[in-house]
Amino acid sequence: MYHKKSNLILSGIFIAAFAFSALGCKKDSTKQQPVEQVKSSAKQITSFSFLKANNMGLSADVTGTISGNTITLNTPFGASLTLVATFESSAKAKVYIGSTLQTSGTTSNNFTTEQSYKVVAEDNTETTYKVIVQPGKSAQKDLLTFAFLKANNSALTADITTTIADNKIAVTLPAGVSLTALKPTFTVSEKAAVLVGANAQTSGVSAVDFTNPVTYTIKAEDASTKDYTVTVTSEVVMSLAAVDDQVSTFMARYSIPALSIAITKDEKLVYVKSYGLSDKEQNTKATNQDLYRLASLSKQITSIAIMKLLDQGKINLDAKVFGAGGILGTEYGTQPYKTGITDITVSQLLHHTSGGWANDGNDPMFSNPTMTAQQLITWTLDNRPLSNTPGTKYAYSNFGYCILGRVIEKITGQTYEAAVKSLILQPIGITDMAIAGNTLAERLPNEVKYYGQSGENPYIYNIKRMDAHGGWVATATDLARLLVYIDNFPNRHDILSANAIAKMITVSSANNNYACGWAINGGNWFHTGSLPGTATEQARTSGGYNFVILTNTRS
Repeated sequence: MYHKKSNLILSGIFIAAFAFSALGCKKDSTKQQPVEQVKSSAKQITSFSFLKANNMGLSADVTGTISGNTITLNTPFGASLTLVATFESSAKAKVYIGSTLQTSGTTSNNFTTEQSYKVVAEDNTETTYKVIVQPGKSAQKDLLTFAFLKANNSALTADITTTIADNKIAVTLPAGVSLTALKPTFTVSEKAAVLVGANAQTSGVSAVDFTNPVTYTIKAEDASTKDYTVTVTSEVVMSLAAVDDQVSTFMARYSIPALSIAITKDEKLVYVKSYGLSDKEQNTKATNQDLYRLASLSKQITSIAIMKLLDQGKINLDAKVFGAGGILGTEYGTQPYKTGITDITVSQLLHHTSGGWANDGNDPMFSNPTMTAQQLITWTLDNRPLSNTPGTKYAYSNFGYCILGRVIEKITGQTYEAAVKSLILQPIGITDMAIAGNTLAERLPNEVKYYGQSGENPYIYNIKRMDAHGGWVATATDLARLLVYIDNFPNRHDILSANAIAKMITVSSANNNYACGWAINGGNWFHTGSLPGTATEQARTSGGYNFVILTNTRS
C-alpha cells in the first residue's frame, strides 16, 4: 500500500509538471499589438490682438473680432500699422505668414494691406485667416492757416497773411482789389476736407466771393465739422493831406489841444505826426517827442511784462495770489481773508474775472488818495468783499491790475517801473517811457500839459499809484515800437514767445471779447484809455497795421 500511494503521488507531480510546461510553451493569444498615435488636425486662431505692451505707438490694447476665417481690428487714428500681433492658436499648430513662422507677441508685420495667417495643424492640414486692420478716422477739423497769395491773385502786389482767432478770420486787402473772386490759400488738419456751402474747396484754386462774410466748414475724416467765418474788407486809401484833414476835423469837433498819431504797416513805421499845441498857455507846438499819459493802455504793458515772466519760467498764470502759498502770501490785508480772496489767480486778474472791485462808483483806485498802493490793497481786502466767485464773472478792474503790479514787484525784487523797463522796454530800445507824476509841477520833460473838459480837473488823481493800470507816459512812436515787438507778425522777432502771445490774447469763458489786458475782435487786438485830460487808443489789426493815437484831453 505504501508503494502504491507513492507512485500515485509521483505520477501527479509529473502530470502537473507537464501541464505547467505545456502551458508555458503555449502562444499568448490575448497580448495587444502597439497602436500608431493619431495626430491632431486642430488649426484655429482663437484670439488675436495688438497689445500696447508690445507696440509703442498704441495707447491702449486693440482686440480683434473673429468672424469665420476673417479677423478685423480697428486701430486709433495715426497709429503705425507696423505691428506685433498677440494671438492664441490650437495646440500643436504652427502659424505662418507665407513661409515665415509667426511667434505671438514677437513677430512684427505691416498691416497696411490685408495679411493672410496660415495655421498648420499637427497632421499638416491647414486653414487660412484673413487679418484686416482698419485705421481709425481722424476727428481733427482745424483751419490752421489762411492767406491770400499774390501768386494766386493777380490783383495783389504782396502776400496777405492773417491770424485765426476764436474761429474768426478778418482780412484787410489793399484798396481797389475786387472781393468777388479771390482764391485763398489755406491749410487744415490732416485728412480734413474744406467746404463753402456744399462746394469742396481747393487751396489756392477755388475762387470765392468775399463781398459778404463767408463760412468755411472744415469736415474731419470722421464727418464731424467746425465752421470758421472769414470777413474780408478793403483798405481806405487817403493821401497824407486827407489824413491831416481828418485829424484836424476830429480835433476841432472835440476841442483837442494836441494829438499824436503813429502807424506801422508790416512792422515798419509808415506814418507819425503830431498836431496842435502841447501847452496852450505857452503856445508850444506839439512834437513827436511829446510824452502823453497812456491811461488804461498801461494795462497792456503790465500784461506784456507778466507774459515775459511766463517765458522766463518765473510765473504760472494759474498761481494763487493771496494766502498761504500765494505769490503775495499774507503780506496784505487782515487774516482770515474774506470769502474768495485766496482763490484769485494771476489769470483772473489779467482777464478782469477776479470777482470784484469793478471800475464803477466804488472803484478802490479812486478812493483814499493819500494811501500808497500797498496800503490801499490792504484797506480794500479788508473793506470791499468780492461780489462774485472768482472766475465766473467779468468786471473791468483797475484795482486788479494794481495788484498785478505788486505781483511783478514780488517776483522780480524791483519796483514795478524798474521791472517793466528791464523786462520789455530797454531790450527794444525804449528809454523815454516812465510813470507819470500827479501834479502839473511834477510834469516830466517833454510831457504835454493836460486839459479837462466840463469842469474836470486833469490833475486830481494819484497817477503814480495807478502805475500798473494807468500810470505810464510815452510817445506815440515808442508805443508803436512796442506793438511791433509783440504783434505776432512775421517780419520782426517778437520779445515774447508764440506761446506767451497766444495766452495773452486768449479770452476767458466769462467774456469772449477780452483777453489778458486786450480787447479782442477776430484778429484785431486793441484797447482805449481815459482819464481826466487824457484819451488814448492803440490797436494791432489783422491786416498788418498797428496804430497809436494819444491826446491831452477827453471829451
